[in-house]
Order: sequence, then structure tokens, then C-alpha cells
Amino acid sequence: SAIFFILFVFLHLFKHLLMLTNSILLIDVDPVEFDMLCDALTHVDKSIGCVQAFNCKEGFEKLGASAGLPKFIFLDLNMPPSSGKYCLEKLKKHPVYASVPVFIYTTSDRETDKMETTKLGAQKYFIKPNSMSELKHLLSYVVSDEWRSN
Repeated sequence: SAIFFILFVFLHLFKHLLMLTNSILLIDVDPVEFDMLCDALTHVDKSIGCVQAFNCKEGFEKLGASAGLPKFIFLDLNMPPSSGKYCLEKLKKHPVYASVPVFIYTTSDRETDKMETTKLGAQKYFIKPNSMSELKHLLSYVVSDEWRSN
């Protein structure tokens, strides 16, 4: 029974280490947004997982604990205690995480937010959709890499 316990612990730790590989990391304080994003993603591409971090600090902790990098990071701008812009700047200055595409995913439609986050390195700026079909369309656009060409 000790062998089973060791195997169980090993598998649990191994799963934790690989948790971000082939996934979207959503850094957003709202668990409802996470549930909606993951639900829509299962309709778009079942092979991509979802992981949530409630703030920038937790996002960096999850990135640091993972053996692999996520496919994409979706980042809200309105998160206490630090802003999404601060988090974006940290991500894009990091020697390893800078290569991960970051999409701003927020309710703000302020043109200054769009311009600032583009300057800081965000790939695209998305205003959170009002419907599940719009969210599925947005995720299809991202997952298909269509965003790279326009």
C-alpha cells in the first residue's frame, strides 16, 4: 500500500507540473468569467485546458510551478491589487513568459487602454463578449491562430 501512496503522490505532483501545457491561463478575479470561458472552449477545442489565476501574483505562481507554458494568456485589466497593465508589463519583460501570446480580455472599451496594452506587448485586445456564441467565435479566432495574420 505504500507503493500505491507514493504513486498517487507522484501522479498528483506530475499533473500539477503539467497543468499549463496546452491550456489557456485566464488571469481574472471573476470565477464566472472562468466558467464561461472554459465552457465555450470545450465547444471550440476540447484538447485545450483552462486554468484560472485570480490576480497577477497567482498567475506568476502558476506559471512558475508549471513544467510547460500555456498556449495563451487571457488577462483582465481590472484586478486588484495590481492592474492588468502592470501584469502585462511583467509578463512581457520576463525572459521565459514573454513568448506566450497575451490577449487582453476586459470590459473596458477605452481607446487609451487599447493603445497602452498594445504598446506593452498584448497580441490583441478583446472586450468581453455578451453572449456564448460571441465568446465561441472569439476563442475560435484565437485557437485557429487567425489573429496572427490580422
